[in-house]
Amino acid sequence: MSKGRSLLAGIALGAFALGVVLIGSPSTARAVPLGDGVVRAIGVVAVASGVLVLARRRDVEMETASVPDIEQPQSLPVPGEDVDDLFGEPWAVSDVRAENSRQGELRRRLTEIAVPLVAEAHDCTSEEAMELLADGTWTDDPRAAAFFCRGLPDWAPRSVRLRTVLSGTDPVYRWARHATDELWALSETHR
Repeated sequence: MSKGRSLLAGIALGAFALGVVLIGSPSTARAVPLGDGVVRAIGVVAVASGVLVLARRRDVEMETASVPDIEQPQSLPVPGEDVDDLFGEPWAVSDVRAENSRQGELRRRLTEIAVPLVAEAHDCTSEEAMELLADGTWTDDPRAAAFFCRGLPDWAPRSVRLRTVLSGTDPVYRWARHATDELWALSETHR
């Protein structure tokens, strides 16, 4: 604190203390000889102190409180949403190359999931799990096996083969759904 501020604070504090004593004890106030000149001097000092304090406050930069931003709900991806996009609707894609790329990506991603699951379920290595997926012996569902065999396995019943031929659409996405269901069941039983 500067010397001038200390002096001003001391005078103001002294004047305040004297005022409290005189107000609190009227008999003391009668005993102190305060003439008009002394009262006016104390008033001038009080007014001058107030003016100086206000002048200094005007030069001080005011900092306002800032209210924090309201939190918005966080947008998180839905698990499996990108796989759902890969399943999509096969007739919605008109470009053959785009469709083949989409099927390849679906096959790649499901294979990444299937190899460790099949290896754990059949207590074998990753290479052996790849062979089980390729020959379709990892499951009893011929449609799930067909996805990784790239066609119905030899042991698939005639009714499944007939239904596949008569459907008239590319069965890859149906097979992928069956494979996903079977992989889900494997993951649930081998937790």
